[in-house]
Amino acid sequence: MLAANYVALGKRRFATLAIYGSCAVFGFFMFASRQLPPSENVILVINIAQVFVALLVANKLQGAMFKSYEEMGGIYHSMSRAILIGLVPLFFVLVLINIFGLPLIPVQP
Repeated sequence: MLAANYVALGKRRFATLAIYGSCAVFGFFMFASRQLPPSENVILVINIAQVFVALLVANKLQGAMFKSYEEMGGIYHSMSRAILIGLVPLFFVLVLINIFGLPLIPVQP
């Protein structure tokens, strides 16, 4: 959503940086999840942490911009678009996991 909002505000360079940063943070959380013991609780905590970090970053980077944009009569993206932007990458990650045969929870021999 950071990148989509930056594009809507006409700041393509920041959108590109947001995409690269998001990929780096996602990679970090994937790495961190592999270092912890495999369980559904760990997966849930990692997902909640990702959402929390995303909210903090969005508020820090775009909070003031959103406020001034709204004061100027700007319109935000709809919730359905936000959900779609979240589900499309999830779909591709699941396809990649399926292609490479990676288990969501590592199997202990």
